[in-house]
Amino acid sequence: MKVEFFDRISDNQLMTRITDAINRVIANRDFILGDEVKQLENTISDFCGCRFGVGVSSGTDALLLSLMAEGIGPGDKVITTPYSFVATIEVISRVGATPVLVDINSRSYNINVKKIDDEIKKLGSDPVAIIPVHLFGQCADMEAILTIAKEYNMVVIEDAAQAIGATSEVHGRTYRAGSMGDYGCFSFFPTKNLGGYGDGGMIVTNDILRAEKLIRLRSHGFNKYGYVDTIGGNFRLDTIQAAILMEKFYYLEAWNKLRNSLASKYTEEFGSLSSDIQSHFTIPTVHKGHVFNQYVIRVQNNEIRNDLKDYLSEAGIETKIYYKVPFHVHPYYKTKVSHCPTASDLSCESLSLPCRPSLTDVELKYVVSKIGSFYEKGKVIK
Repeated sequence: MKVEFFDRISDNQLMTRITDAINRVIANRDFILGDEVKQLENTISDFCGCRFGVGVSSGTDALLLSLMAEGIGPGDKVITTPYSFVATIEVISRVGATPVLVDINSRSYNINVKKIDDEIKKLGSDPVAIIPVHLFGQCADMEAILTIAKEYNMVVIEDAAQAIGATSEVHGRTYRAGSMGDYGCFSFFPTKNLGGYGDGGMIVTNDILRAEKLIRLRSHGFNKYGYVDTIGGNFRLDTIQAAILMEKFYYLEAWNKLRNSLASKYTEEFGSLSSDIQSHFTIPTVHKGHVFNQYVIRVQNNEIRNDLKDYLSEAGIETKIYYKVPFHVHPYYKTKVSHCPTASDLSCESLSLPCRPSLTDVELKYVVSKIGSFYEKGKVIK
């Protein structure tokens, strides 16, 4: 049996509608910031419960523009996690600010809010912003983060690239990912829960002045009168990508529910394995509001993780490792940021299993059975 990691079946089922949408854009020759972009902006902002949406060229650029809109630059400190895609820390360095890394929680893999205050007290000056990452589709502890941000007057830029549709409780009220901070940043990279056929991103906000600043920044700093009043760039969302994303958006909530259902089935199937086998790895907790962009298990060490990955590959099961190298180990950053032991451990122990919406029960049970047989056959390195 071959079990693919990424979803192709769902796209194939929508191919007629997507092709028609692309052809409409071509016929109208409205390729840059066309009507479909505005439609997508309104749709995503409404979905998130925000007043404004600004379509941009990628999730990375969504983060970058949010920092630029706040005027964050040299001398400023920005708190974030060490365990995410490198874009999260890269944008801080690109504006000339200093990244301040706070280690992750060993269960959620999101930033450890209990350590944020301690890290701030070590700094010579207060940070100006915090970028919490809603990793693998699960929101960070936003109630605690917002409380800390208010205390230190920090701007909150949510990196929700992997978490569109995820929810979190803040003071007894349910919010969608991206709607709790000052900015919510999304990626439409093809592997995301809502993915296009190329790069794309979105920023949502409830602040009209911030939205207007973002709109100017994404188009070289031009204001509505045709004058450049700030340094911007070319960060615009292509109309073709917006048209594709609109067709796929209508299925987003159903796909997210399927991902949650698959996560629950994984938990059930892993629970049927012997307690001895279960003791060798940790499965993710199925939290309310999680949308499982990734289903990540954790094994004992790097050598076993790599052996398990190879074993599953030989059985036709595709898996991925997110992320092999935490930020503080990359050559560019390692002399500039703190050591984060939990992130270091997880980078050597995590393995992402297929959790695409089209994954069948037969495929899922096959994955679990092969993980079980890996340990039954004595593949564990003592």
